[in-house]
Amino acid sequence: MNILFGTEDRPEQYLVVVNNDGTVACFHSARSERLAAWSLWETEHPSGTAKFDSSVSLGNRLYFSVLRGSSYYLERMAKNDLDLTLDCAKSYTSGSATKTWTISSIYANRTVSVVSNNYYLGDFACDGSSQIVLNDEVTAITVGFNYDVTIETLPANILLPSGNYSGRPKRIARVILALNNTLAVSIQGNRLIVRQVNDDFSTQPTAVTGKREFFLLGFNRDATVVINQSEPLPLRLLGMAMEVSI
Repeated sequence: MNILFGTEDRPEQYLVVVNNDGTVACFHSARSERLAAWSLWETEHPSGTAKFDSSVSLGNRLYFSVLRGSSYYLERMAKNDLDLTLDCAKSYTSGSATKTWTISSIYANRTVSVVSNNYYLGDFACDGSSQIVLNDEVTAITVGFNYDVTIETLPANILLPSGNYSGRPKRIARVILALNNTLAVSIQGNRLIVRQVNDDFSTQPTAVTGKREFFLLGFNRDATVVINQSEPLPLRLLGMAMEVSI
């Protein structure tokens, strides 16, 4: 068990508990906003080849010992939630744009995800010589193992003048997300549209800051909102609102 008492530019505090199965139970607290919640951290799920072993905080940085295959690695959590979006990540640069990259032997004979600037380039097989071949030529990449982010709300509960409408069919018709510097998020399969058809596709996409609407279908007695991020791109969710139909 380990505690991180925030950073110089972030007020949140974290209680990190390494479980016997190699996952981490994280208690996140922002006292000034009266917010507190548990979340589950996993690495390279669901392969089962990587496990958190232990943790330690030094100053305002959080470190983990992680078992990947038969080797242990000392890994540092990103200082900012937008700095890195991959597990076991390493960054590389080249003097000229290239498709073929030689990366760390950590990734040999594994499949890695690759990000370049604001682009998710895809997943690529790393051969025994620690080389990957991309589809496009770029000058900088970050490689690592992708992971999914999943957030699910509690069932929507409506209080009517006639009483509580709990446990009866209802539909969450519209969800409004307040986003900051976000490039990838989806709600029940509805993805955030970052680019329009009249955008200049020769430049990298601009992260979204502001409110975005998502429209949903289907009635359910215990209607919830499931927010996903499956692409290794920045997601910062500041808040949400729901419109419920009965």
